Parts: sequence; C-alpha cells; structure tokens
Amino acid sequence: MAAPTYTSASPVNEDSIFGSTPSSSSSGTPSHELLISQQSADGHWESGETVSKILNLSGREKEMCPEGMSEREWITLLCLIVLEKYTEFEDEWKLVAKKGWRWLRGCKLSVNLEDVTEIARTALK
Repeated sequence: MAAPTYTSASPVNEDSIFGSTPSSSSSGTPSHELLISQQSADGHWESGETVSKILNLSGREKEMCPEGMSEREWITLLCLIVLEKYTEFEDEWKLVAKKGWRWLRGCKLSVNLEDVTEIARTALK
C-alpha cells in the first residue's frame, strides 16, 4: 500500500484577503485569524503591511504613538484592541490576547497602560 501524499496549503495572497466586512475577507479568511497569525511567539505584533491592512491603519494612528512607548508596543496595543471587536470569535483569540497583554505588561513602559489604551481606542475610531 502506498503512503498517502500530502500537499501543503497554497500560500495566502495577502493582496486579496482584505474584504469590506471586518469579520471576513474576500477570500473567506476571517480577518481576526490573519491578525492572530501575525503575532510573534513572545506575544507582540510588528508594524508591517499585513498588520497595517488588517487594522486599516493610516499614518495618523502610527503618529499617535505616545511618548514612552515603542512602535512595537503601540502596534501590539492596537492589535489587541482590534481583536476585542471580534466578540463572536472571542474563544478563538482570547488566549492570543492574553499573551499579548502579558507581553505589554512585561515591557518597561514609562506611561500608564490604562491611559494609553484609551488613546489607542480613540486612534482606531
């Protein structure tokens, strides 16, 4: 009997994955899953093309990064806030968010995390 053969899934075309609705893309891949896939092993997110598209970031949000936070910390905070908008998928992102919050709390921030969270919420409106 021949061993089964497995093929890898085709790579995601990031140019076609961002749909008009926040919960899914034109290819059917939910945006929250794409955002989850961009999280690093230690819990942070990097500012990159994929994350910027998922978050629908303009330069304005990046410029709103408070003094005392790195861009990596700021982007991570923005990602965490966006994940919270996917309430119907909370069971899918809850542990990812917990890791992200743990990473943020472990950073040596010179700002109050609660205060900058409110700034981030405003930036994403």
